[in-house]
Amino acid sequence: MANRGGSGGGGKKGPGRRIGVGAGRGNSGRRGRKGSRGKPRFAPTGAPKRRTVGSKGGREAIVRDAGPPGVAGQWLEVEDREGVRWVVECLGEPVEAGAQIGFQSIPPEEARRGQLVRVIEAARIDWVCRVRRPRGDVGPFELTPFGGLAAPELRLSERDAKGAVDGDRVLVVPLDSGKRGRNRSRDRHADRAAAGSRRSGLSVRVVEVLGPAGDPDSDHRAVAWKHRLPQRFSRRARLEADSIDEEWTDEGLRGRADLRHLPFITIDPSSARDHDDALYAEERPADPVLRIEGDRPRSRSPQPPTWTRRLWVAIADVSHFAPVGGFIDSEARRRGNSFYFPDRSIPMLPERLSSDLCSLRPEVDRLALVVELRIGADGGVIDSLFHEAVIRSRARLAYEEAAEWLARSEEEGEGASEWGGSLRCLDRIARDFGRVRAEQGALTLDLPEVEIVTDSEGRRVDARIRSRNRAHILIEEAMLAANRAVARALDRAGRRTLHRVHAPPPPNKRADLVRLFEGLGVEASGDLDDAGVLAAALEAVRGQPTQERVHIAVLRSMSQARYEAESAGHYALHFEHYLHFTSPIRRYADLEVHRALLRLIRGEPASPEPANQEGERLARLGLWLSGRERVAMEAERDAEALACCALMAGRMGEPFRAEVTGATEYGLFVRLESPSVSGLVPMRELKGRWAVDENAQALVAERSGARIAIGDVLDVCLLSVDADRGRLAFRLDRGERSSEMRRNVRSRNRIAARRAR
Repeated sequence: MANRGGSGGGGKKGPGRRIGVGAGRGNSGRRGRKGSRGKPRFAPTGAPKRRTVGSKGGREAIVRDAGPPGVAGQWLEVEDREGVRWVVECLGEPVEAGAQIGFQSIPPEEARRGQLVRVIEAARIDWVCRVRRPRGDVGPFELTPFGGLAAPELRLSERDAKGAVDGDRVLVVPLDSGKRGRNRSRDRHADRAAAGSRRSGLSVRVVEVLGPAGDPDSDHRAVAWKHRLPQRFSRRARLEADSIDEEWTDEGLRGRADLRHLPFITIDPSSARDHDDALYAEERPADPVLRIEGDRPRSRSPQPPTWTRRLWVAIADVSHFAPVGGFIDSEARRRGNSFYFPDRSIPMLPERLSSDLCSLRPEVDRLALVVELRIGADGGVIDSLFHEAVIRSRARLAYEEAAEWLARSEEEGEGASEWGGSLRCLDRIARDFGRVRAEQGALTLDLPEVEIVTDSEGRRVDARIRSRNRAHILIEEAMLAANRAVARALDRAGRRTLHRVHAPPPPNKRADLVRLFEGLGVEASGDLDDAGVLAAALEAVRGQPTQERVHIAVLRSMSQARYEAESAGHYALHFEHYLHFTSPIRRYADLEVHRALLRLIRGEPASPEPANQEGERLARLGLWLSGRERVAMEAERDAEALACCALMAGRMGEPFRAEVTGATEYGLFVRLESPSVSGLVPMRELKGRWAVDENAQALVAERSGARIAIGDVLDVCLLSVDADRGRLAFRLDRGERSSEMRRNVRSRNRIAARRAR
């Protein structure tokens, strides 16, 4: 379960399963637009269902009045389903009256205050749609809103299409309004002839042709529009970033530990541009310690010296460049995190910081917060120190390079590399950390993760299962250890900050897991409220044919990890203290933790605010960042789905081998062997009547009793590609070969032959 980007991990994007108080709402400033009066209108039943983060206090509402946005946020007056009015704080993109939102109430309930978690359905002034020409090219275009989002009936005439052709994605606005266009007076009769009666829909015009569905730029713009992702930094944030001086003076480094003599290295994906963590480890003699109290040795033993290991985890000091209340800080808080897609990313910080000043590049002095861990012979951490430091990394390695070097060094020796001994020591430490976590009951789920492969021009060329090697594990374990050490230090010092909290599965989900294990003959002895009991049951199926099915079931039973102001433990990692510290370039929660740790290192007061105000601020910030994390997950999932659709376009009717990954009342979810894309075999494509066996996660034929379960391998054919919703559909292959499939194969062969010439 541990990873660098999900509920457990604390590092950058990689393999694995991934503020401030707003200004008071007063009479000053420009008032927002008034919303419609009367009973709140919520998204229609056909609109995509979205879940508000968390269940406790989660509500939906319509924005009735929107205050002016500012650096510290925006205040909204909203009305929930019961007609109760609330005042809700928004820390992200400005929201307009009429939008449907999800928010969390902030105690006390009678105060009617809340924190916006997500925009469910925006009061949009533009739409991304797919253009379809009508039959015979007569009449207005047909427009299909992207992502299945609810929209009024949109009508587009030929003269307003801006050259869009059938299949293009376009950005449209109402015909006579919108910031991007001008008001126009049109001939009434010509307008009716081109676009039909105004009473039958909203006439729109194209302001930008994004390109055909499947084009990387078109897909990216569509996903960004759907999830309201920021596309550019504010001018003030860019100017603030550009004005930062890169030269460090002796005065500027005063008080920092000089660790430039330590040969740190960075290990990242080969395509990474931001390097926010660097590692160094060594093994050397240490003074023997008889007894440890807290984090410091209190008395010494007369026994001979022993060997001890030290691990340094250096994390870019983003807080130095993004002071609280600045424009960079405000922009980072608004975004909440970075957004990663197959061929690009939307960073949380301006590029001047993320790819330069805060990137721990080789042979360049960089500011960092460093966690120093002393590790005992049993693999446990016996001491921890924290430094505000300056470092200089020696090498930048890709995961594959680090793993290859480790494998080669075992056969040929470490060589003369300055950092070789450190990398070998890091590998040994990581193995010990993993062993200790397993012994303590941490959950480890081995689940495949799909990687979209792109060429030099950003085109999708393949989808495959991402490989993991020992370098991934090395980084993962180091990040987990650093996150845990910082959490323990802040908790013991009574310093408040944002914690990463993961609750046990709900009681009904635990009951489902018990039935699943009983059906497999595995005894889950004990209460699954203890992760150690679940870990023992998982160990019993490791290496068995049912392993993936069980791991998928466990993953689906898990609660979503979230950010909270109080430390409440992490179920999957089996940690009493845990937070996110190691990725301040891409997660605002980590930046918040950095500031708390810096105050502790410097001996400064915990916070300039009273304790109750600080707790309320952190609670609101945790709700906001938890919501932004879910937006990032959904946007990244949509981008991956669109990339898979682009890969499969034009392959209708082709046969594939597929593994069943889910069984529901809708049909079978499958993943192809190559390319590793996923889709649905609808229930209507299965002959006869089938029932869902939820405990066994299988479909059972009512007449014959035949079963199709997770892990079974089937022959399927591609049935359809829905590039507007990012969905693939398959049917069972019964040995048929459609004429469409034969045409597709011949067409691809002709294209390949032309390219070869």
